[in-house]
Amino acid sequence: MPKKDRVSAQKRKLLDQAGAARGKKKLNSFFDVQAPVQHVKVVDTVGTASQIVNNQSRPIAAEELDNTEVIGEDVDIYSRPQNEIEFESNVDHNSVNSDTQDVEWISTEEEFTWTISEFKEILSKAVSTLVEESVQQATKPLLEKIEALEAELTNVRVQANENEQYSRKYNLRIVGLNENDGENCVREVIKLCKEKLNVNVDERDIDRAHRLGPKALSGRSRTVIVKFKSYSAKAEICRQRKLLKGTQYYINEDLTKFNIELLNYARDQKSFIKSAWSADGKILVRNLDDKITRIRQFNDFLKFNLTDPSY
Repeated sequence: MPKKDRVSAQKRKLLDQAGAARGKKKLNSFFDVQAPVQHVKVVDTVGTASQIVNNQSRPIAAEELDNTEVIGEDVDIYSRPQNEIEFESNVDHNSVNSDTQDVEWISTEEEFTWTISEFKEILSKAVSTLVEESVQQATKPLLEKIEALEAELTNVRVQANENEQYSRKYNLRIVGLNENDGENCVREVIKLCKEKLNVNVDERDIDRAHRLGPKALSGRSRTVIVKFKSYSAKAEICRQRKLLKGTQYYINEDLTKFNIELLNYARDQKSFIKSAWSADGKILVRNLDDKITRIRQFNDFLKFNLTDPSY
């Protein structure tokens, strides 16, 4: 048999003995484990064979092809043409490259999405800042005007309160006078002043006197308000009212509702104020350092450190 035909026959015999199953098994093992590969490539050229081991090639004599079992055990034998295997390998590489491209595309997409999210957040903050600044600029004159109006309103209220208090300049309130049917309040006041205060007054010094509010169901005597014609008579009674200490009688100035609230609040600030009283319609307080201060409004308690700052 010619040498060329003998080599071709040995080639077919070698491929048949390897078998499709065994070749496929070793091929799958090759691709799964990705171990170093030893290739035997049979060339149709007469008397020529090349063995590629670790990317190194050397000539193989035709006689070596007779040792089918040894070669089959030691090296991978392909049951299909090499060009088909190389094509599948290229397909796998293309698949890997495609997967890599997909991963890169997904990563790029995520980065792009994250960039958009960051941009939206930055834009939102910038817009909020601009809106806030615009609102502040637009409302600043209005706020200043409101503050000025509030300060003016406070001053007006203080002035109105002082005017109302001034209208009560000649008035006194007397607590503790026994109430009787058909009584004459003017005579009761004159009697109290002479007997308890040692102040000589008569009906010419008193403009009017009467009880305040409806008669109490409990039978408790109502407060008497007295308006004097003379400021000097009223002032003298105020000076002597200290003699009523320990009795059932109390004489107070006829304060406005607002001044009563100021006085009551001052008396509650025992941690800051030693004493509080009214004099000629004015609310006065003595702090812990014995300094006397006049109070006109509630803000004065903060202004002069006469209350808790959390007020």
